[in-house]
Amino acid sequence: MNQPESMIKRIIQMHEKFNISADHIEFSENEKKFRIVAMQEELYEYEEANTPEDNLDALVDLEQLNVWE
Repeated sequence: MNQPESMIKRIIQMHEKFNISADHIEFSENEKKFRIVAMQEELYEYEEANTPEDNLDALVDLEQLNVWE
């Protein structure tokens, strides 16, 4: 499995684990807090990234937190 396929698989697994879908766009306070923490973590990973792969990984993960697309 190549790197893009691996990232897509990880994204799908995260969405399944946290029951995230484009049909579910209203969030409880706990879900909102979780998403804020997840975004902060990905922003930190992007800030600390030292390789193009790490940059891409953080940006892809951050983008995947947006379920409206």
